[in-house]
Amino acid sequence: MVFTTSRYIKSGYVTTVSEELRYEGKWWITNIGESVSGTLSITPKGIWLSLNESFDNTTKMPDELSSYDIILGIQYQGYKFTLKGCEEIRNQSGSIYNTQVFYVETVYGGTHAEDISDLKFKVYGIRYTYLSDWLRNPGFRVPKKRDDGYHIEYKNFIEIKSDFQNASIEIKSSVSWGHQNGGYNVQLKISDIVKVRCQSPMSIKDVNLEVLDPIQDFIILATTRPSSITSLSAKRSDSENEDDVTVFTQTPYPTQERVSLFNRGIVLFYAKDISDKPKYYLEKWFELEKDMRDIFKIFVDVHYDPELLISNKFLNITQALEAYNRIRYGDAPTRKQKSKKKTFKDRIQELVEKTYSLIDALIPDSERFSDWVKDTRNYLVHRDKADKKHLAEEENLELLFYTLLWLLRVSCLIEIGFSNEQCTALLSRNNGFRDICKAAQLKAPWIQRAN
Repeated sequence: MVFTTSRYIKSGYVTTVSEELRYEGKWWITNIGESVSGTLSITPKGIWLSLNESFDNTTKMPDELSSYDIILGIQYQGYKFTLKGCEEIRNQSGSIYNTQVFYVETVYGGTHAEDISDLKFKVYGIRYTYLSDWLRNPGFRVPKKRDDGYHIEYKNFIEIKSDFQNASIEIKSSVSWGHQNGGYNVQLKISDIVKVRCQSPMSIKDVNLEVLDPIQDFIILATTRPSSITSLSAKRSDSENEDDVTVFTQTPYPTQERVSLFNRGIVLFYAKDISDKPKYYLEKWFELEKDMRDIFKIFVDVHYDPELLISNKFLNITQALEAYNRIRYGDAPTRKQKSKKKTFKDRIQELVEKTYSLIDALIPDSERFSDWVKDTRNYLVHRDKADKKHLAEEENLELLFYTLLWLLRVSCLIEIGFSNEQCTALLSRNNGFRDICKAAQLKAPWIQRAN
């Protein structure tokens, strides 16, 4: 149960899939009916169906390649497949028969569907990277040995439930363990999963847009790390007797962390921190994502791709902050000035001032800081150093980027309902935030120091 991606085939990215999965069997198109042998390959860079024969046995020009909404198949051991969104990418003529290769958008393992409309499900099970980090309370302990054997304390695990208009969400850890060799060895298995139960059957595309993406982004905010979906299963009903359909599909977010002095990937808040009213926090987040989906797409993207230049990440985060300010606080200036509309500097300064009591150790002077952000952004856009007195370069640019990322993170905490007191407590215990504050106090040029 893994995800692969098509988006990164052209750009050269890879995903969390580490090994190729291959399924040999027979494949056919429903309106033709005749099956041909071939191999389905699920790889780190995409999903392909390679046929040893051809569905139509005709030689084609590149602009004549076929596409099919549905291709059905069955592995030689009897396992069923439905392949959705199949585009022919190669048709090779031979002396006896033609071979075909298709790029496949989505694979549904364990079912046959005659039409795309049949590929809707009521229950989804999803696993994300770093979900366990978020669910696990600090100080989790493995079973302790006692005179009567081993035990596990359930208080280390948490369950969160929330109902929305179109679906209900359940996030939990399940624990299983067993004894071997008379109780001297313990096997411990922890399974973290998100269960989504839809009010009516939903396609993967729709459930991803409405539920899975926002949950993934919430995990990214909570853990400060680039979470990715690692497995997805689906069921047409909530019956325990129904077998899961295993889904292999595309995700734009491979986990490729960039190690940095200013980004240690330390959990900002745990599931237990919202366990008193999870519906409240999750609803706030879902509303925020709905209002600012494009902005949070940028916020999420800067956590990925270690090869992306820090200058590009800096420009992306400034774009997100500028748009966030415009949506949340409008265009009217907050101070007396000649301009009738806020400048870019005004927007950054206003966001700092809205969070000042929480991040004053990181940004003690909002005006001076916003000058550095403005001049650096203008230089990176126009490549003109004239009149740029506050220009962050090299390591200072990385420090400036992560400072802005923390500014957006703290703004999000406030948006979803964390009080100033709660935010202060979360930031004070977060070593990643403390690290960047120390680095800023030592070297950030936007912080004035006494001689």
